[in-house]
Amino acid sequence: MLTTFFICSMLHRMPNKPLSALTLQDRDIEIQIEVHRKWEFRGAIDNGPILHIDMILTDCIGNAIHCQIPSFPAAKRGDEFQVGKIYKMSRFPVARAKSSYKPVDGDLMLYVTPYTTLELCHNSPSSFPLYVYSLTSYDKIDPNEPNARNFHDVISIITEISAIKPVGNARIPSSYNRHVLIKNLSDSILKITLWGKRAQEFYLTNTYDPQKQTLVIVLFVGCLPKEFQGEVLLSGGAAYHWYFNPSIEEATAFYNKIESEKINIELPSLDGQEITPPQLPQREHHDLKYILPLNPHDVPDEGYECTVTITSIPEGKTWYYIACNTCPNKPSIDPIIRQCSTCGSTKYCFRYKLTFKASDGTAEAEMFAFDTVARTIIGKPCPMVVASFSRCISYPT
Repeated sequence: MLTTFFICSMLHRMPNKPLSALTLQDRDIEIQIEVHRKWEFRGAIDNGPILHIDMILTDCIGNAIHCQIPSFPAAKRGDEFQVGKIYKMSRFPVARAKSSYKPVDGDLMLYVTPYTTLELCHNSPSSFPLYVYSLTSYDKIDPNEPNARNFHDVISIITEISAIKPVGNARIPSSYNRHVLIKNLSDSILKITLWGKRAQEFYLTNTYDPQKQTLVIVLFVGCLPKEFQGEVLLSGGAAYHWYFNPSIEEATAFYNKIESEKINIELPSLDGQEITPPQLPQREHHDLKYILPLNPHDVPDEGYECTVTITSIPEGKTWYYIACNTCPNKPSIDPIIRQCSTCGSTKYCFRYKLTFKASDGTAEAEMFAFDTVARTIIGKPCPMVVASFSRCISYPT
């Protein structure tokens, strides 16, 4: 018993392992980390259920790693991790990094489970990094490259910021967005579209002085390349973050322009104020037995609400369609070339059209959901699911 206690005690006192030294074989180790960034992923709907919580963890020698709390323990354990706090962490699995939506470079990532232990550190080194980034130049931003499914970081000068605008309709929960125009040292312009909570949180009221018109340098991290109506842009969602006037080496050339260049940024009138999204119309709740026999012309514009359970997914039904990546239309399907009949573009993407049967106990109905709602049900974007079949001779149906 004495020997057993001695071994366990020595294991407990093992020195903290650097993040760069972690391996897939690690089991009983301890690391000291700072929660550098943290965000909740709720799919395409702002107020949807938490699908997972993501974090970037750093150590005191400058290493960074992606860590994820899956949906099951997220509700209980998410609040234990506070941004800017330093912890000793143990009893966590080390896994291979995801092939897409990677916030940091690296081959490994961590997961938090109900068994992961966390201890707040009160006396810790002050050498944890202030910034975690990997810059991408404007000419390397390509939404059609495989790397487009990973997050991009850019440093730029802000030239324009729009007001927040509501998006959505009566059948899909509302969100809002705002556009930010930025430029690099070559004066090339790039648009960043911010969504939901990130759009509301981004404002320049306390950063930009309209009288002095001094340049605002900004480091954007966690953006995804997109293409809309032929324009390449960056999209900022839950993982997106920014740092005004960062103290990093790559910003030096931008700061050299501050003395010689001024810029007039027209600030939106509602900048920094609380924005309330448009209220969805109230829908009547009915069961399927009541809804199914109705004449469609008798159904109100806002529709009805019904709570159902998915009972089956019919075989032989396609669960995705191929959409134009330049305009919102579905392109014609050609066995050799898929070309949009509206704009002529051959750039396409995969989107859900999920068919399923559902019941509420009173009746059963066949239903379908397009990309936005289907992503909430499945929990993964359609391109990610299709990519998992990349070794197949043909795409699944």
